Amino acid sequence: MVCNLQLVNMKLLIKKDILNSLNKQISNCPPESGGILGSRNGIITEIAFDKPSNYRHPCAYYPNVEYLNSIIQKWSEQEIEFAGIFHTHFADVTTLSTGDKKYIKEILLAMPDGTDSLLFPVYTLPSRTLMIYRACIKDNEIKINPANFETV
Repeated sequence: MVCNLQLVNMKLLIKKDILNSLNKQISNCPPESGGILGSRNGIITEIAFDKPSNYRHPCAYYPNVEYLNSIIQKWSEQEIEFAGIFHTHFADVTTLSTGDKKYIKEILLAMPDGTDSLLFPVYTLPSRTLMIYRACIKDNEIKINPANFETV
């Protein structure tokens, strides 16, 4: 996998209705819940909220991998690229935890060749602040930077 630092620092484009959907639905979710993002032509055009997995913890997000992989497979058939995983944090914590970074690394290592980077947004509650991180990996080292975004 190539860690394209130019891509990491590039502005992210999100469809306005996707951001509105995230804002609307996230308020009904408990902390440490999440889902995945999909893109077409470099623009975030899809969102899928996760279904609870068998394991829940109040201080960590455990994705329902089987369910989310089925969504990624459907998206792939529609030429929608998996773009990343979002989750909520409580107490307005906008930073990624050590556990978040470890999981990001595992995901990036598992991605097929040609995937330059993935997004890892954190949506804080109760203030409803969105902090988007773009991550890539090179030589087993993660590069994670905040991503500027605009709606289209």
